[in-house]
Amino acid sequence: MTGNEPQVKFPIGKQINNCGCTQRTFAEDSEWTLATVPSLHTICLEHIADNFTQNPILHKLTDKQKAKVLLRLSTRLPLSITVPFVHDEDYWRRCFSKRWENCDIMDHGNSWKQAFTERHLKELIEQFVPNVTSPETIMDVVLLYRDYVHHLCIEQLLPHIQDSYSPLVNVGTFDSGKKRDMVDWRKAQVKSYDHFDFTLILDKLCCLQELSLTYGVKRCGMNFEWALFTFTEHDCLSLAKALQICKTLSVLRLRRSQVTDERLDVLLEHLRDHPSLLELDLGYNAIGDQGVCSIAQVIGTRLRCLTLCDNRIGRSGAHALALLLTRTCMLHSLDLQLNYLGDAGCQAIAGALAGNSSLVKLCLDANNLTEISATSLSHALAQNTMLQTLSLTSNRLGQVGGKVLQEGMVENGSLLELDLRFTEVGEETEWNVRKVLQGNREHWRILSGLPVS
Repeated sequence: MTGNEPQVKFPIGKQINNCGCTQRTFAEDSEWTLATVPSLHTICLEHIADNFTQNPILHKLTDKQKAKVLLRLSTRLPLSITVPFVHDEDYWRRCFSKRWENCDIMDHGNSWKQAFTERHLKELIEQFVPNVTSPETIMDVVLLYRDYVHHLCIEQLLPHIQDSYSPLVNVGTFDSGKKRDMVDWRKAQVKSYDHFDFTLILDKLCCLQELSLTYGVKRCGMNFEWALFTFTEHDCLSLAKALQICKTLSVLRLRRSQVTDERLDVLLEHLRDHPSLLELDLGYNAIGDQGVCSIAQVIGTRLRCLTLCDNRIGRSGAHALALLLTRTCMLHSLDLQLNYLGDAGCQAIAGALAGNSSLVKLCLDANNLTEISATSLSHALAQNTMLQTLSLTSNRLGQVGGKVLQEGMVENGSLLELDLRFTEVGEETEWNVRKVLQGNREHWRILSGLPVS
Protein backbone atom coordinates (compact mmCIF):
# COMPACT_ATOMS: atom_id res chain seq x y z
CA MET A 1 0.00 0.00 0.00
CA THR A 2 1.26 3.42 -0.91
CA GLY A 3 0.52 6.60 1.00
CA ASN A 4 -1.32 8.07 -1.98
CA GLU A 5 -4.19 5.58 -1.83
CA PRO A 6 -7.52 6.95 -0.53
CA GLN A 7 -8.49 6.05 3.04
CA VAL A 8 -11.87 4.36 3.56
CA LYS A 9 -13.72 5.63 6.66
CA PHE A 10 -16.26 3.35 8.36
CA PRO A 11 -19.17 4.54 10.53
CA ILE A 12 -18.48 4.86 14.21
CA GLY A 13 -19.60 1.76 16.17
CA LYS A 14 -19.03 -0.61 13.26
CA GLN A 15 -16.10 -2.66 12.07
CA ILE A 16 -15.26 -4.95 9.17
CA ASN A 17 -14.82 -8.64 9.90
CA ASN A 18 -12.85 -11.11 7.83
CA CYS A 19 -15.77 -11.65 5.49
CA GLY A 20 -16.03 -7.98 4.66
CA CYS A 21 -19.33 -7.57 6.51
CA THR A 22 -20.01 -4.82 9.00
CA GLN A 23 -20.99 -5.61 12.61
CA ARG A 24 -21.84 -3.43 15.57
CA THR A 25 -19.37 -3.07 18.37
CA PHE A 26 -20.23 -2.34 22.00
CA ALA A 27 -18.34 -0.28 24.47
CA GLU A 28 -16.91 -1.88 27.61
CA ASP A 29 -19.31 -2.02 30.60
CA SER A 30 -17.65 -0.06 33.38
CA GLU A 31 -20.02 -1.49 36.00
CA TRP A 32 -19.30 -5.16 35.25
CA THR A 33 -17.43 -7.00 38.00
CA LEU A 34 -16.59 -10.59 38.69
CA ALA A 35 -18.69 -10.48 41.88
CA THR A 36 -21.92 -10.52 39.84
CA VAL A 37 -21.21 -14.02 38.67
CA PRO A 38 -23.11 -16.39 41.04
CA SER A 39 -20.97 -18.74 43.04
CA LEU A 40 -21.34 -22.49 42.89
CA HIS A 41 -22.75 -22.36 46.43
CA THR A 42 -25.53 -20.00 45.34
CA ILE A 43 -26.31 -22.05 42.26
CA CYS A 44 -26.67 -25.19 44.40
CA LEU A 45 -29.07 -23.46 46.80
CA GLU A 46 -31.16 -22.18 43.90
CA HIS A 47 -31.26 -25.68 42.47
CA ILE A 48 -32.48 -27.06 45.82
CA ALA A 49 -35.26 -24.46 45.95
CA ASP A 50 -36.33 -25.04 42.35
CA ASN A 51 -36.45 -28.82 42.83
CA PHE A 52 -37.77 -28.89 46.38
CA THR A 53 -40.79 -30.98 45.42
CA GLN A 54 -38.60 -33.84 44.19
CA ASN A 55 -35.96 -33.59 46.93
CA PRO A 56 -36.93 -31.67 50.10
CA ILE A 57 -33.60 -31.74 51.94
CA LEU A 58 -34.13 -28.60 53.98
CA HIS A 59 -33.17 -30.36 57.23
CA LYS A 60 -29.64 -31.04 55.93
CA LEU A 61 -28.81 -27.35 55.44
CA THR A 62 -27.38 -24.83 57.86
CA ASP A 63 -29.55 -22.02 59.19
CA LYS A 64 -28.06 -19.51 56.77
CA GLN A 65 -28.58 -21.85 53.84
CA LYS A 66 -32.15 -22.60 54.93
CA ALA A 67 -32.96 -18.88 54.97
CA LYS A 68 -31.82 -18.47 51.37
CA VAL A 69 -33.72 -21.54 50.15
CA LEU A 70 -36.93 -20.59 52.00
CA LEU A 71 -36.82 -17.10 50.55
CA ARG A 72 -36.80 -18.60 47.05
CA LEU A 73 -39.43 -21.30 47.70
CA SER A 74 -42.74 -20.83 45.88
CA THR A 75 -45.95 -20.51 47.90
CA ARG A 76 -47.67 -22.75 45.35
CA LEU A 77 -45.80 -25.91 46.26
CA PRO A 78 -47.92 -28.96 47.16
CA LEU A 79 -49.06 -28.97 50.79
CA SER A 80 -48.01 -32.59 51.07
CA ILE A 81 -44.42 -31.33 50.75
CA THR A 82 -44.47 -28.01 52.60
CA VAL A 83 -46.51 -29.01 55.68
CA PRO A 84 -44.22 -31.83 56.87
CA PHE A 85 -40.89 -30.25 55.88
CA VAL A 86 -41.27 -26.46 56.17
CA HIS A 87 -41.69 -24.90 59.61
CA ASP A 88 -40.41 -21.39 58.93
CA GLU A 89 -42.89 -18.73 60.06
CA ASP A 90 -41.91 -16.22 57.36
CA TYR A 91 -42.68 -18.75 54.64
CA TRP A 92 -46.12 -19.52 56.08
CA ARG A 93 -46.80 -15.82 56.49
CA ARG A 94 -46.18 -15.43 52.76
CA CYS A 95 -48.45 -18.40 52.02
CA PHE A 96 -51.22 -16.94 54.19
CA SER A 97 -50.94 -13.47 52.62
CA LYS A 98 -51.25 -14.94 49.13
CA ARG A 99 -54.67 -16.45 49.97
CA TRP A 100 -56.25 -14.18 52.58
CA GLU A 101 -55.97 -10.59 53.66
CA ASN A 102 -56.76 -10.13 57.33
CA CYS A 103 -55.71 -12.26 60.28
CA ASP A 104 -55.15 -11.77 64.00
CA ILE A 105 -52.23 -14.07 64.59
CA MET A 106 -52.95 -14.11 68.31
CA ASP A 107 -56.13 -16.09 67.60
CA HIS A 108 -54.00 -18.87 66.16
CA GLY A 109 -51.41 -19.45 68.83
CA ASN A 110 -49.16 -16.70 67.43
CA SER A 111 -48.18 -19.07 64.61
CA TRP A 112 -48.58 -18.41 60.89
CA LYS A 113 -48.43 -22.10 60.07
CA GLN A 114 -51.23 -22.80 62.51
CA ALA A 115 -53.19 -19.87 61.08
CA PHE A 116 -52.79 -21.21 57.53
CA THR A 117 -53.83 -24.77 58.37
CA GLU A 118 -56.81 -23.71 60.48
CA ARG A 119 -58.06 -21.21 57.90
CA HIS A 120 -57.68 -23.68 55.02
CA LEU A 121 -59.51 -26.47 56.85
CA LYS A 122 -62.24 -23.99 57.84
CA GLU A 123 -62.80 -23.08 54.19
CA LEU A 124 -62.96 -26.71 53.10
CA ILE A 125 -65.60 -27.55 55.72
CA GLU A 126 -67.67 -24.43 55.05
CA GLN A 127 -67.79 -25.23 51.32
CA PHE A 128 -68.48 -28.95 51.79
CA VAL A 129 -71.83 -30.18 50.44
CA PRO A 130 -72.88 -33.62 51.76
CA ASN A 131 -73.29 -36.31 49.10
CA VAL A 132 -71.86 -33.92 46.52
CA THR A 133 -68.35 -33.06 47.69
CA SER A 134 -65.99 -36.01 47.98
CA PRO A 135 -64.92 -36.64 51.61
CA GLU A 136 -61.40 -37.46 50.38
CA THR A 137 -60.85 -33.76 49.64
CA ILE A 138 -61.00 -33.08 53.37
CA MET A 139 -59.59 -36.34 54.71
CA ASP A 140 -56.25 -35.91 52.94
CA VAL A 141 -55.87 -32.40 54.33
CA VAL A 142 -56.90 -33.42 57.85
CA LEU A 143 -54.17 -36.06 57.98
CA LEU A 144 -51.62 -33.39 57.02
CA TYR A 145 -52.94 -30.78 59.47
CA ARG A 146 -53.67 -33.00 62.46
CA ASP A 147 -50.71 -31.72 64.51
CA TYR A 148 -51.28 -28.04 63.73
CA VAL A 149 -55.03 -27.40 64.09
CA HIS A 150 -55.85 -26.23 67.64
CA HIS A 151 -58.80 -23.90 67.02
CA LEU A 152 -61.56 -24.45 64.48
CA CYS A 153 -64.25 -21.81 63.91
CA ILE A 154 -66.92 -22.87 61.40
CA GLU A 155 -69.31 -20.02 60.56
CA GLN A 156 -71.31 -21.88 57.90
CA LEU A 157 -72.40 -25.44 57.21
CA LEU A 158 -74.08 -26.16 53.88
CA PRO A 159 -76.89 -28.73 53.76
CA HIS A 160 -77.58 -31.16 50.99
CA ILE A 161 -81.18 -30.72 49.82
CA GLN A 162 -81.93 -34.31 48.92
CA ASP A 163 -85.22 -35.41 47.43
CA SER A 164 -86.49 -38.56 49.13
CA TYR A 165 -89.90 -40.21 48.89
CA SER A 166 -92.49 -41.32 51.41
CA PRO A 167 -96.10 -42.49 51.16
CA LEU A 168 -98.92 -40.02 51.75
CA VAL A 169 -101.77 -40.83 54.15
CA ASN A 170 -105.06 -39.33 52.91
CA VAL A 171 -108.67 -39.56 53.96
CA GLY A 172 -110.99 -41.05 51.31
CA THR A 173 -114.83 -40.75 51.14
CA PHE A 174 -116.80 -43.82 50.06
CA ASP A 175 -120.38 -44.46 49.04
CA SER A 176 -121.27 -45.63 52.53
CA GLY A 177 -120.40 -42.20 53.85
CA LYS A 178 -117.80 -43.61 56.21
CA LYS A 179 -114.29 -42.24 56.24
CA ARG A 180 -111.21 -44.34 56.74
CA ASP A 181 -107.48 -43.79 56.31
CA MET A 182 -106.07 -45.02 53.07
CA VAL A 183 -102.51 -44.94 51.86
CA ASP A 184 -101.74 -43.07 48.69
CA TRP A 185 -98.48 -44.49 47.46
CA ARG A 186 -97.76 -41.54 45.26
CA LYS A 187 -94.28 -40.29 45.87
CA ALA A 188 -93.86 -37.03 47.72
CA GLN A 189 -90.72 -35.00 47.90
CA VAL A 190 -89.22 -34.61 51.38
CA LYS A 191 -86.15 -32.42 51.68
CA SER A 192 -83.23 -33.49 53.88
CA TYR A 193 -81.14 -30.69 55.42
CA ASP A 194 -78.37 -32.72 57.05
CA HIS A 195 -74.94 -31.09 57.27
CA PHE A 196 -71.29 -32.09 57.45
CA ASP A 197 -70.56 -35.21 59.51
CA PHE A 198 -67.86 -34.31 62.05
CA THR A 199 -67.17 -37.94 62.91
CA LEU A 200 -65.02 -37.97 59.78
CA ILE A 201 -62.39 -35.61 61.18
CA LEU A 202 -62.60 -34.95 64.93
CA ASP A 203 -61.01 -38.25 65.92
CA LYS A 204 -58.01 -37.39 63.71
CA LEU A 205 -57.44 -33.83 64.98
CA CYS A 206 -55.40 -34.89 67.98
CA CYS A 207 -54.55 -31.30 69.06
CA LEU A 208 -57.98 -29.68 68.70
CA GLN A 209 -58.83 -27.57 71.77
CA GLU A 210 -61.53 -25.14 70.63
CA LEU A 211 -64.46 -25.85 68.31
CA SER A 212 -67.00 -23.20 67.27
CA LEU A 213 -69.94 -24.22 65.07
CA THR A 214 -72.92 -22.53 63.47
CA TYR A 215 -75.41 -24.71 61.58
CA GLY A 216 -76.57 -22.22 59.00
CA VAL A 217 -75.83 -20.58 55.66
CA LYS A 218 -74.26 -17.18 55.12
CA ARG A 219 -75.45 -14.88 52.33
CA CYS A 220 -78.20 -17.18 51.11
CA GLY A 221 -80.03 -14.24 49.48
CA MET A 222 -83.37 -15.03 47.88
CA ASN A 223 -82.89 -18.75 48.61
CA PHE A 224 -83.61 -18.19 52.30
CA GLU A 225 -85.43 -20.96 54.16
CA TRP A 226 -85.63 -21.46 57.92
CA ALA A 227 -84.79 -25.11 57.30
CA LEU A 228 -81.30 -24.05 56.18
CA PHE A 229 -80.62 -23.07 59.79
CA THR A 230 -81.85 -26.29 61.38
CA PHE A 231 -79.81 -28.53 63.66
CA THR A 232 -81.27 -31.83 62.46
CA GLU A 233 -81.50 -35.10 64.35
CA HIS A 234 -78.75 -36.60 62.20
CA ASP A 235 -76.56 -33.55 62.80
CA CYS A 236 -77.07 -33.87 66.54
CA LEU A 237 -76.22 -37.55 66.73
CA SER A 238 -73.15 -37.32 64.49
CA LEU A 239 -71.81 -34.28 66.37
CA ALA A 240 -72.42 -35.95 69.74
CA LYS A 241 -70.44 -39.03 68.68
CA ALA A 242 -67.64 -36.86 67.30
CA LEU A 243 -67.38 -34.81 70.52
CA GLN A 244 -67.24 -37.97 72.58
CA ILE A 245 -64.22 -39.13 70.57
CA CYS A 246 -62.38 -35.78 70.69
CA LYS A 247 -60.78 -36.07 74.13
CA THR A 248 -58.61 -32.94 73.84
CA LEU A 249 -61.49 -30.49 73.36
CA SER A 250 -61.76 -27.89 76.12
CA VAL A 251 -64.00 -25.23 74.52
CA LEU A 252 -67.24 -25.93 72.62
CA ARG A 253 -69.32 -23.16 71.06
CA LEU A 254 -72.56 -24.12 69.30
CA ARG A 255 -74.33 -20.84 68.53
CA ARG A 256 -77.23 -19.74 66.34
CA SER A 257 -78.16 -23.31 65.43
CA GLN A 258 -81.71 -23.71 66.78
CA VAL A 259 -80.60 -26.23 69.41
CA THR A 260 -83.61 -27.45 71.41
CA ASP A 261 -83.86 -29.22 74.77
CA GLU A 262 -84.22 -32.60 73.06
CA ARG A 263 -81.12 -32.10 70.90
CA LEU A 264 -79.20 -30.82 73.91
CA ASP A 265 -80.00 -33.95 75.93
CA VAL A 266 -78.38 -36.09 73.23
CA LEU A 267 -75.24 -33.94 73.21
CA LEU A 268 -74.93 -33.92 77.00
CA GLU A 269 -75.32 -37.67 77.23
CA HIS A 270 -72.22 -38.11 75.08
CA LEU A 271 -70.34 -35.37 76.98
CA ARG A 272 -71.10 -36.83 80.40
CA ASP A 273 -67.64 -38.32 80.93
CA HIS A 274 -65.64 -35.93 78.76
CA PRO A 275 -62.22 -35.46 80.40
CA SER A 276 -61.28 -31.93 79.32
CA LEU A 277 -64.37 -29.82 78.47
CA LEU A 278 -64.25 -26.58 80.50
CA GLU A 279 -66.19 -23.99 78.47
CA LEU A 280 -69.64 -24.42 76.91
CA ASP A 281 -71.27 -21.70 74.79
CA LEU A 282 -74.84 -22.39 73.62
CA GLY A 283 -75.90 -18.81 72.98
CA TYR A 284 -78.68 -17.76 70.58
CA ASN A 285 -80.50 -21.10 70.47
CA ALA A 286 -83.88 -22.44 71.62
CA ILE A 287 -82.89 -23.96 74.97
CA GLY A 288 -85.47 -23.87 77.75
CA ASP A 289 -85.64 -24.80 81.41
CA GLN A 290 -85.39 -28.53 80.73
CA GLY A 291 -82.13 -28.10 78.84
CA VAL A 292 -80.62 -25.97 81.61
CA CYS A 293 -81.56 -28.59 84.20
CA SER A 294 -79.76 -31.20 82.10
CA ILE A 295 -76.64 -29.04 81.89
CA ALA A 296 -76.60 -28.49 85.66
CA GLN A 297 -77.03 -32.20 86.39
CA VAL A 298 -74.76 -33.75 83.77
CA ILE A 299 -71.66 -31.57 83.28
CA GLY A 300 -72.29 -28.42 85.31
CA THR A 301 -69.87 -29.19 88.14
CA ARG A 302 -66.89 -29.45 85.73
CA LEU A 303 -67.49 -26.31 83.66
CA ARG A 304 -65.62 -23.06 84.22
CA CYS A 305 -67.50 -20.92 81.71
CA LEU A 306 -71.17 -21.31 80.71
CA THR A 307 -72.86 -19.04 78.15
CA LEU A 308 -76.62 -19.36 77.61
CA CYS A 309 -77.49 -15.90 76.28
CA ASP A 310 -80.61 -15.35 74.15
CA ASN A 311 -82.42 -18.61 74.90
CA ARG A 312 -85.75 -19.43 76.57
CA ILE A 313 -84.65 -19.86 80.17
CA GLY A 314 -87.18 -18.99 82.85
CA ARG A 315 -87.63 -19.40 86.58
CA SER A 316 -87.17 -23.20 86.67
CA GLY A 317 -83.90 -22.98 84.76
CA ALA A 318 -82.67 -20.25 87.08
CA HIS A 319 -83.41 -22.47 90.11
CA ALA A 320 -81.38 -25.29 88.52
CA LEU A 321 -78.43 -22.95 88.01
CA ALA A 322 -78.81 -21.64 91.56
CA LEU A 323 -78.59 -25.20 92.85
CA LEU A 324 -75.45 -25.67 90.76
CA LEU A 325 -73.86 -22.57 92.31
CA THR A 326 -74.54 -23.81 95.83
CA ARG A 327 -72.76 -27.10 95.12
CA THR A 328 -69.02 -27.59 94.74
CA CYS A 329 -68.41 -26.31 91.22
CA MET A 330 -65.66 -24.59 89.23
CA LEU A 331 -67.88 -22.11 87.38
CA HIS A 332 -66.12 -18.77 86.92
CA SER A 333 -68.35 -17.11 84.32
CA LEU A 334 -72.12 -17.30 83.77
CA ASP A 335 -73.87 -15.42 80.94
CA LEU A 336 -77.70 -15.39 81.02
CA GLN A 337 -78.51 -12.21 79.13
CA LEU A 338 -81.60 -12.00 76.93
CA ASN A 339 -83.63 -14.65 78.75
CA TYR A 340 -86.81 -14.71 80.84
CA LEU A 341 -85.56 -15.12 84.42
CA GLY A 342 -87.74 -12.43 85.95
CA ASP A 343 -87.52 -11.44 89.60
CA ALA A 344 -88.18 -14.99 90.81
CA GLY A 345 -85.27 -16.41 88.83
CA CYS A 346 -82.94 -13.59 89.84
CA GLN A 347 -83.80 -14.09 93.51
CA ALA A 348 -82.82 -17.76 93.26
CA ILE A 349 -79.46 -16.93 91.66
CA ALA A 350 -78.81 -14.11 94.13
CA GLY A 351 -79.50 -16.45 97.05
CA ALA A 352 -76.92 -18.90 95.71
CA LEU A 353 -74.48 -16.11 94.94
CA ALA A 354 -74.30 -15.04 98.58
CA GLY A 355 -72.44 -18.20 99.58
CA ASN A 356 -70.66 -18.93 96.28
CA SER A 357 -66.86 -18.79 96.21
CA SER A 358 -66.09 -19.48 92.54
CA LEU A 359 -68.15 -17.19 90.27
CA VAL A 360 -66.20 -14.17 89.03
CA LYS A 361 -68.42 -12.86 86.22
CA LEU A 362 -72.23 -12.77 86.03
CA CYS A 363 -74.34 -11.28 83.21
CA LEU A 364 -78.11 -10.79 83.70
CA ASP A 365 -78.82 -8.22 80.98
CA ALA A 366 -82.38 -7.89 79.64
CA ASN A 367 -84.12 -10.40 81.93
CA ASN A 368 -87.17 -8.37 83.03
CA LEU A 369 -85.65 -7.52 86.42
CA THR A 370 -87.07 -4.86 88.73
CA GLU A 371 -86.21 -3.34 92.10
CA ILE A 372 -87.13 -6.68 93.72
CA SER A 373 -84.16 -8.26 91.97
CA ALA A 374 -81.99 -5.29 92.92
CA THR A 375 -82.79 -5.92 96.58
CA SER A 376 -81.83 -9.60 96.31
CA LEU A 377 -78.59 -8.78 94.53
CA SER A 378 -77.77 -6.12 97.11
CA HIS A 379 -77.96 -8.69 99.91
CA ALA A 380 -75.83 -11.09 97.87
CA LEU A 381 -73.14 -8.46 97.19
CA ALA A 382 -72.93 -7.66 100.88
CA GLN A 383 -71.90 -11.27 101.57
CA ASN A 384 -70.07 -12.30 98.39
CA THR A 385 -66.29 -11.81 98.28
CA MET A 386 -65.47 -13.34 94.89
CA LEU A 387 -67.63 -11.70 92.18
CA GLN A 388 -65.71 -9.08 90.17
CA THR A 389 -68.01 -8.29 87.21
CA LEU A 390 -71.80 -7.88 87.27
CA SER A 391 -73.86 -6.68 84.29
CA LEU A 392 -77.51 -5.63 84.68
CA THR A 393 -78.15 -3.50 81.61
CA SER A 394 -81.60 -3.12 80.03
CA ASN A 395 -83.53 -3.95 83.21
CA ARG A 396 -86.02 -1.63 84.93
CA LEU A 397 -84.38 -1.43 88.33
CA GLY A 398 -85.49 2.15 88.91
CA GLN A 399 -84.05 4.72 91.28
CA VAL A 400 -85.14 2.76 94.35
CA GLY A 401 -83.42 -0.37 93.06
CA GLY A 402 -80.30 1.62 92.27
CA LYS A 403 -80.03 3.00 95.80
CA VAL A 404 -80.50 -0.47 97.27
CA LEU A 405 -77.69 -1.80 95.08
CA GLN A 406 -75.49 1.08 96.17
CA GLU A 407 -76.05 0.20 99.82
CA GLY A 408 -75.04 -3.41 99.19
CA MET A 409 -71.87 -2.36 97.41
CA VAL A 410 -70.66 -0.36 100.41
CA GLU A 411 -69.93 -3.63 102.19
CA ASN A 412 -68.46 -5.32 99.07
CA GLY A 413 -64.77 -5.00 98.33
CA SER A 414 -64.40 -7.45 95.43
CA LEU A 415 -66.68 -6.02 92.71
CA LEU A 416 -64.64 -4.17 90.06
CA GLU A 417 -67.22 -3.64 87.30
CA LEU A 418 -70.98 -3.01 87.51
CA ASP A 419 -72.86 -2.16 84.32
CA LEU A 420 -76.10 -0.23 85.01
CA ARG A 421 -76.81 1.23 81.58
CA PHE A 422 -80.49 1.57 80.64
CA THR A 423 -81.66 0.60 84.13
CA GLU A 424 -83.18 3.99 85.12
CA VAL A 425 -81.24 4.13 88.40
CA GLY A 426 -80.45 7.82 88.02
CA GLU A 427 -77.25 9.78 87.47
CA GLU A 428 -76.55 10.25 91.18
CA THR A 429 -76.59 6.51 91.84
CA GLU A 430 -74.38 5.86 88.82
CA TRP A 431 -71.84 8.40 90.10
CA ASN A 432 -71.83 6.91 93.62
CA VAL A 433 -71.44 3.39 92.25
CA ARG A 434 -68.57 4.54 90.07
CA LYS A 435 -66.77 5.95 93.12
CA VAL A 436 -67.17 2.69 95.03
CA LEU A 437 -65.87 0.69 92.09
CA GLN A 438 -62.87 2.99 91.73
CA GLY A 439 -61.98 2.38 95.38
CA ASN A 440 -62.31 -1.38 94.91
CA ARG A 441 -60.03 -1.28 91.88
CA GLU A 442 -57.35 0.66 93.72
CA HIS A 443 -57.53 -1.76 96.63
CA TRP A 444 -57.26 -4.70 94.21
CA ARG A 445 -54.19 -3.20 92.53
CA ILE A 446 -52.51 -2.79 95.90
CA LEU A 447 -53.18 -6.42 96.76
CA SER A 448 -51.88 -7.49 93.34
CA GLY A 449 -48.68 -5.46 93.72
CA LEU A 450 -49.55 -3.14 90.85
CA PRO A 451 -49.02 0.64 90.89
CA VAL A 452 -52.08 2.65 91.94
CA SER A 453 -53.29 5.11 89.31
